[in-house]
Amino acid sequence: MPKIGLRTTKTALACLILGIIYIYLLKRNPCFALIGAAFSCGSQFNEGFRHGFNRSIGTLTGGVVILLLYHIYWTNPLNILPEIYMAIGVILLLYFNTILGSSGAIQPAIVIYFVVMYTQPEDNYAAYTIARIIDTAIGAAFGCLFNYLLPSKIDRQKKSNLSTAYHAWVKASKRSKEETLDFYEADMIPRNDNDTLLR
Repeated sequence: MPKIGLRTTKTALACLILGIIYIYLLKRNPCFALIGAAFSCGSQFNEGFRHGFNRSIGTLTGGVVILLLYHIYWTNPLNILPEIYMAIGVILLLYFNTILGSSGAIQPAIVIYFVVMYTQPEDNYAAYTIARIIDTAIGAAFGCLFNYLLPSKIDRQKKSNLSTAYHAWVKASKRSKEETLDFYEADMIPRNDNDTLLR
């Protein structure tokens, strides 16, 4: 049986403390903050930062798109099939996160988009969305703080910190963006015999 390691301990401790802060001090639902914290408590600092940052970006982009489209979807000003508006939102989410090079942010963006679209009443959706964006960012930052305060052996050897994690995320985002664009362009751009793109 695998032993309970540092990552498990850090994640549980971060969730415990953040849950106490939210429930007893802030008197707020801790759900999205705890999800953000759990995402950003990776086995290594750079990994946790990447997951937490992508979660925050996804919640932000999903939140912005739903704030733009919620009212349009439910009022249907053009009197068309309302699911067309919903699908336009999905296109925007994929497009924005591809531009940002954050393919890892697409899933959390889709989650907040559909959760708000189909579970929140009109008088609450904006406040709910803004609160979820803020809670996710706080949770991700809290998880990163625990990763920093309780570094793994590899993190100590690499001297990982916020700067190294951010630069690793930028590098991964550029690679993700290039790979995504290459994937979408594969059928549109001619290739030579060794399957490289001809530009």
